Amino acid sequence: NNNNNKEIDFNKGQPTDSQIIMRLFFSRFLSQLPERDRSEFLDKFFVRKGESVKDKTRRGLLSIREVSLFPPHYRVLCDDQEIEIKSGPDNVFIAICVFLFLAKTRLNNTL
Repeated sequence: NNNNNKEIDFNKGQPTDSQIIMRLFFSRFLSQLPERDRSEFLDKFFVRKGESVKDKTRRGLLSIREVSLFPPHYRVLCDDQEIEIKSGPDNVFIAICVFLFLAKTRLNNTL
C-alpha cells in the first residue's frame, strides 16, 4: 500500500500537546468562575499568539503569553516584564509553574 510511505502532517488544524495542556490548566480556573466572568479571566491571564499586550491593557498584570505555535513556546508576563522560559518540551510546564509561583508570591494566591 502506497499510503504507508506518506508523511502525516500532524500540525494541520490539530492542537499541539502544549495547547491541550494550557487549555486544561485554564479550564480548571474557568470551572470555578461564574459564566459571566470566564472570558474576562482569559483576557487578563492569557495572551494568544498575535495579540498585543498593550492593546489588552495588561500592564502590571500576571499572564502567560503564547509566543509561537510550532514549536510551542510560552513566556510569563509580570510587572511589565516578559520572563523568558527555556525552549524545549518542558516549556509549557515551566511557564505554568512560574505563573503559579508568581501568583502565590505577588498576588497573594488570588487571580
